[in-house]
Amino acid sequence: MTATIVVGVDGSPGSVAALGWAAAEARFRRSNLRLMYALQVPLTVRSFGESDAVQPTAALRERAECALVEARHRLAFQAPRVQVETSVALRPALDALALASHDAELVVVGTHRFGVLGGRAFGSVGGRLAARACCPVVVVPAGWVSPDHGSIVVGVDGSAHGDAALRFALAEAVHRSAGVVAVRAYHVTLPGAIDNPYAYRKAAEREHRCAEDLAQEAVERALAVTGLVVPVVARAAVGRPADVMIAASRGAELLVVGCRGRGPLHNLLLRSDGQGVLRRATRPVAVVRADSAS
Repeated sequence: MTATIVVGVDGSPGSVAALGWAAAEARFRRSNLRLMYALQVPLTVRSFGESDAVQPTAALRERAECALVEARHRLAFQAPRVQVETSVALRPALDALALASHDAELVVVGTHRFGVLGGRAFGSVGGRLAARACCPVVVVPAGWVSPDHGSIVVGVDGSAHGDAALRFALAEAVHRSAGVVAVRAYHVTLPGAIDNPYAYRKAAEREHRCAEDLAQEAVERALAVTGLVVPVVARAAVGRPADVMIAASRGAELLVVGCRGRGPLHNLLLRSDGQGVLRRATRPVAVVRADSAS
């Protein structure tokens, strides 16, 4: 059975970028595409506190269908051999895409703050979706144009979700004939040595070697598990994880980050570092959980 990539569509610049990225990904993976337009049905409050869903107007349905037809036309040029299906979901985008992820190998959305797909809060939908989705989620920035050549950059930290992100990055590298850069962020611990330059330098060197070794161990572990043959470079960089990953991803085709399981407030991407990556990234970001990695 051919796997399916789900794409959130609403006609916005972010949606167009997501569609282009998903089209290329479908060619790489030989997958089908499912284009989904979410119409959030408003509620009318009746007496005694009950509520009743109001069906979308003909104009809203027409808008949804037009967006899907336009997306199909784009795909006729971008991925003419990829099988495409479309659907209109009568529920909030977050709920619709999370539900669709049960039968998908990947969910792809764009970044923007306005539009039917995500409403004014769409900038955070990618992170919230990753917390609920049953498969990896890719968030594509508006205006994204894939470079001719680039690496896959992945954050590693030795955890299960970090290992899952690394395995996903290796598989993506195979699809794209690219290399992988595995990056571990670290900070320098200086107990009682803040005012001692020599002690600081020694501690910094020790922390760097340790972080680099741990990154290399994660790479060797992932290569052994997957059996893939991919050129991988393990690196360590001092700084906040979000800052390190954004800096490392310059010129990359894709940035991959791990995500600590499900839950609306305990998810890594709803913390400052993870949300900072999604907010500041200038390239597509794949968010992978240990229990959702394909």
